[in-house]
Amino acid sequence: CRQRIGTRLYVRGNTMRVLKPILGELSNWISKTRLQSAKLLRTIVFYCEEHLTSEMHSIVPALCKAAAVAGREKEPELVATLREVVTLLGRYMVPDSYVPFLIPRVKGDLEVLPSGTDTKSRAVVLSVLTDMMAGTKAGELVPHATELVELLTAEDLFEYGSETLLAASCTALQVLLSALAGRGQAAVEA
Repeated sequence: CRQRIGTRLYVRGNTMRVLKPILGELSNWISKTRLQSAKLLRTIVFYCEEHLTSEMHSIVPALCKAAAVAGREKEPELVATLREVVTLLGRYMVPDSYVPFLIPRVKGDLEVLPSGTDTKSRAVVLSVLTDMMAGTKAGELVPHATELVELLTAEDLFEYGSETLLAASCTALQVLLSALAGRGQAAVEA
């Protein structure tokens, strides 16, 4: 259930002071610190709701980096908590705020990522996109159906031969298609 308005306003008013340090701690070298930061971020997202939209430019890269660290260190509790955070973000953010931000990162666009990218980081970004789409209301994904299907079925995702990247792409496509199920006319119009 939604928290009381006074509590939400109090948390929103103080969030900007602590958000950047929390995002930095998501990839700390101490695993307990990473987990506690992820739990705190989950609470902040729950209280702030859509008011974090203006901070997506710093939240999403931090979450991608944290997800990569959690996967590399094999921390299932941290991975689960990060997925909850990303799903909550998807619930409160409109796809217009995260789809254009994530697509170049999945493609490995050198203008956005001058140092380049590898298949593992692309798979991590795809998993973040998948969880955000899973949290988003289905009707809000319909206008982005064309660009997301083109992204998830692009040949360059499959030419690397990475099973991780292929699995992440298939999972994202499955989430997108389940969101579009029963919305045939709206999907065609989009």
